[in-house]
Amino acid sequence: MIYLNELQVFLDMVSRFQSHVDNAIDDIRSSYEVLKEQESDLRYQLSLSYMSMSWQSYLEAKKLYIDPTLDVAEAERFFNSYNIYKSTLKRFINRKEQNNEWLDAAYKQLIKHYHVLDEFHKKTASETILKLEF
Repeated sequence: MIYLNELQVFLDMVSRFQSHVDNAIDDIRSSYEVLKEQESDLRYQLSLSYMSMSWQSYLEAKKLYIDPTLDVAEAERFFNSYNIYKSTLKRFINRKEQNNEWLDAAYKQLIKHYHVLDEFHKKTASETILKLEF
């Protein structure tokens, strides 16, 4: 029965990890979209506020990522893309750039890696649930 308990603990950890990643991405989307929707300089402050909220979820996900069972290439690519987006956003805001091509590219790359990670976790969860049923 220890095996069953270990699978349940693993499934819970994957679920908590993905929940933090989902929250981080939700705030990232807001951070990105507010730059497009607002026209005043207030958009920069709003974007950074959303980024700050996202950072909290990112850190919580990183804490769980220390577990070797979550150490997968998909997660590493997500974290790297997140950091690239974050630094690109800061550069965009600091320079008050009008051309957002770099930011758009960093955002699209982050969202792509998020979806890959999300699909990986869904597949992992499904496989784990199948093991629990037998």
